Amino acid sequence: MTTATRHRVVRIAADHTAVLEPVDVEAVRSTVRKILGSVPSVVLGADDLTTAITDLTAHLDVLMPIVARTHPELVASIRRRLEYTPPDANRYPVCARRWVEESARSADQLLDLATIRGKARWGRAGVAEP
Repeated sequence: MTTATRHRVVRIAADHTAVLEPVDVEAVRSTVRKILGSVPSVVLGADDLTTAITDLTAHLDVLMPIVARTHPELVASIRRRLEYTPPDANRYPVCARRWVEESARSADQLLDLATIRGKARWGRAGVAEP
């Protein structure tokens, strides 16, 4: 019997006075896989899209401050998108699906940048660490 290892990224308050709730790496990856791993022709239901919008918004809100200092332009771009209300999955399912896919890619990128896995991947691509 094997047990799954849960990975977490510890977060420290900006003023370094407190340890914040850690990022649940597996939860972020699970959400990303659910969206980007699905076949594009498969139509996610409105409830699935609504749940994904809620989950991704929460994941992005946690990940952006971690990466903001080293990648401010990326975080600013994602913040601009989050300033607007996501499309209603019941009325605009195609738009909601696109919003979810783009947000999943952003969450995956932010998670990579916030973890050692990302540092190894970006380093192999010839991108210098900040």
